[in-house]
Amino acid sequence: MLNKMSKVKMSFKKTGNRLVASLIKRVISTQAILSNEKGELKAMAWTIGSAVVVVLIIVVFMTLAPDTAEDIWDSFVDYMNDAFGF
Repeated sequence: MLNKMSKVKMSFKKTGNRLVASLIKRVISTQAILSNEKGELKAMAWTIGSAVVVVLIIVVFMTLAPDTAEDIWDSFVDYMNDAFGF
């Protein structure tokens, strides 16, 4: 019984070590990507701000006119299905 438990513990250690190594590699690659990024804070703020405004407009529209919003969404989905052959 003790031998089986030690094998199980060793198996978990090996798996855990591989997961930690994989996580460390992923963090390092993410840091490398982020350190190479160039851009302006103004452009990022404008992009995020406009996305927030669009989402708020959609939420307000869905709250004030749910049937109309559903009809528009259904017609959009039908158009996309026809256009791309889904």
